[in-house]
Amino acid sequence: MDHSQDHSARGRSPVLSALTVAVGQSVRVTVMSELLSTTTGLGAMVQRARTNLNTDDVFALSVVMAVLTLALELCILGPLRRRLSRPSV
Repeated sequence: MDHSQDHSARGRSPVLSALTVAVGQSVRVTVMSELLSTTTGLGAMVQRARTNLNTDDVFALSVVMAVLTLALELCILGPLRRRLSRPSV
C-alpha cells in the first residue's frame, strides 16, 4: 500500500482552505484600504455613497464585491482545487 499519495492529499486540504480564506480577505482588505486612503476604486465609491446617504449605491457596490469574490472562487480557486484534488499518478 502506497501511503505517499494519501499523505499528499491530506496536505493539500489545509492549503486550499487557507488559499480560499486569503482570496476573500484580500478583496476585503483591498476595498477597505481604498475606502480609507484613495479617491478611486470600489472602496472610495462606497465611501462617497455612504457620505451622500445613497444606500442603494452602497448595496449595489456590495453586490459587485460579492460577485467579484465569487468570480475569483469559480475562475481561479475552483479549477485549482479540482486540479490539486486529482490523484497523482
